[in-house]
Amino acid sequence: MKPRFFASRLAIVAVLLSGAALPAFAQISPAIGVNAAIRNRVQIKTAADSALRPAVVREPVHIGDAVVSGPQSALQILLRDQTVFTVGANARVTLDRFVYDPNRNASDVTVSVAKGAFRFMSGPALHGQGRNAINTPVGSIGVRGTIVEGVVGADVRDLLQGVPGVPSFLGVPDNATFIVLIGPGAATDGFDRVGAIDFNGPGLTVAVNRAGQGLLIWDSGQAPYGPFNILDVV
Repeated sequence: MKPRFFASRLAIVAVLLSGAALPAFAQISPAIGVNAAIRNRVQIKTAADSALRPAVVREPVHIGDAVVSGPQSALQILLRDQTVFTVGANARVTLDRFVYDPNRNASDVTVSVAKGAFRFMSGPALHGQGRNAINTPVGSIGVRGTIVEGVVGADVRDLLQGVPGVPSFLGVPDNATFIVLIGPGAATDGFDRVGAIDFNGPGLTVAVNRAGQGLLIWDSGQAPYGPFNILDVV
């Protein structure tokens, strides 16, 4: 499988994210974080809300908040530990857990992605003591001080349709999960620390530690396909 084949496919991921490069604001709320930037239609439901309502820039973010985004929409959340979590298009996301101890440079962040595109960039606390987890319908993604992008749901099937070597779809479309280690990884040059991601499914763990590699899981209980090369990495 040639990495260049995936260049156009990853452009689709970029469209789904539709905001991974949104400018972050410096203000951080007394809660666990803040809505740093919003593009198009994004709704949120907090403990104080009876139903979904439009998200607001600079609004405080709390544990238990639920986010729903529309097509070509995105919300960038800046957490207190400087983790940047971008909710992409057609997404349903919940902020499950956040524990941050600046004195120990330690943080513990957990989010659940039921559907849609996302981008998770670990804060510097992960280079001290801490852990991050992204829960999906097929398993949990452990993030060890790096950047990971992914898509959950039926969009995965469209994204990878016709890709040579990728196994045919088998399972529930809503459960399909595709993740990519953006970096830094083992092949990254420079001063950035090496990071990695670990997929933890029923009875198995698969590590991805090279930037530009991806992992595909069609359904819960199925063996992942990969890691396989997605991008040309110098």
